[in-house]
Amino acid sequence: MNVLSRLLSGSSSQTQKQRVSSMSDAYRFQIGEIRATVVSDGQMLVPVAPIYSAFAAKSEVSAALVASGLDSEIVELELNLLVLEFNSRKILIDTGCGRLAFYGDNGHGLARLKSAGISPDEITDVILTHLHPDHVGGIGDVQPQRLHFPNARHYVSEIEAAYWNSEHPDMSRQGLNEEGKQVFRDVAHQALSLLGDRAMRVKDGQRICECIEVISAPGHTPGHIILRIGSGHDQLIHLGDTIHHPAIQMAHPNWSSEVDSDPTLAEQTRRQVLSSVSSEQSLAVAYHARYPGLGRVTTMNEGFVWLPVDKGAITQW
Repeated sequence: MNVLSRLLSGSSSQTQKQRVSSMSDAYRFQIGEIRATVVSDGQMLVPVAPIYSAFAAKSEVSAALVASGLDSEIVELELNLLVLEFNSRKILIDTGCGRLAFYGDNGHGLARLKSAGISPDEITDVILTHLHPDHVGGIGDVQPQRLHFPNARHYVSEIEAAYWNSEHPDMSRQGLNEEGKQVFRDVAHQALSLLGDRAMRVKDGQRICECIEVISAPGHTPGHIILRIGSGHDQLIHLGDTIHHPAIQMAHPNWSSEVDSDPTLAEQTRRQVLSSVSSEQSLAVAYHARYPGLGRVTTMNEGFVWLPVDKGAITQW
């Protein structure tokens, strides 16, 4: 059985439609002296209900999607993998679905990194914004155990690691069914076990590889982090899963999803982070936004608007 089908109670058979991602090319841009590359692991296709209809009527969520020219029943979530080259480091942020093969056309991260001229053996650092399956599925194989980035140090929030390593992680505020919750626990445990002592614990305010600051952004998970990436006067904010889909959670930051460990805290964090990105006029990358996931944020009424950045609007390399 496909992993995602175990996560969703009452999911529609319509989610089994396959949509092939055409994002096979690498997207390259500069952040000061940092060379950045985005490759797509593919897409996940999840149903509006029940994942996004817990905090709004399904009809409202569908209307928001249609207003953006999107499908009313299926939410397309891109999987944007970001690689940073700075000094002697090659840093990968999140790893995609990998072996887990969620709904849609995904698990292409390794192949597309190689196509972009980036060998997995060359990756020196892997930063995990949190330990959900679509972010850690690409770190390696379980049977037999094999890391896909064998020469890399892997970073995970100390709060995130402690949460998933606890005997009974509190998932009482999530809307997933019990089997779905167990899948999340199993995948997180497998990731931490596979990494072993390669999993370096990080905390709020810590700097990694000289150019990255860790910022605590709890709610989606207790140890979810975002990243401030900077060189000179340029910076990029990696939003992780602060938002899932711009058409849903930008205009309506109160529309948390059923996979949020604390939906109320997730909303508070979302508002704080998006307000900060908007006021700073920062460039941002959203893991699940349409490839390559780059944009800026502006405020509108009580919510926000995601403004995708055109390729010609930022420095290429």
